Amino acid sequence: MVEILAAAYYICSYTNKIPAITKAFKTKKTSDYSIFWAILNLIGAIAWTLYVLLTKQALIVKLGCIIDFALISIWMILVLRYSKKQYV
Repeated sequence: MVEILAAAYYICSYTNKIPAITKAFKTKKTSDYSIFWAILNLIGAIAWTLYVLLTKQALIVKLGCIIDFALISIWMILVLRYSKKQYV
C-alpha cells in the first residue's frame, strides 16, 4: 500500500514538472518563472533526496527521488540558462 501511495505521489510530481521543462525547451524563455522559487525547489529536492538515500526506504521511493531530483535539476538549468539576462 505504501508503495502505491509513493508511486502516485511521484507520478503527480513528475507530471507537474514536465510541462514547464517542455515549454522552456520550445520557447527558450523562462522569465515567467521565479529564480528564487527554482532555487528553493532545488534545495528541497537535494535535502529530500539525501534523506531518502541515507535512510531505510523502499526502492520505489529511492528511484522516485532520483528521478524527481533529475527533473528539478533540468528545469533549474533551463531557468538559469534562458533567464540569465534577467538575473545577471
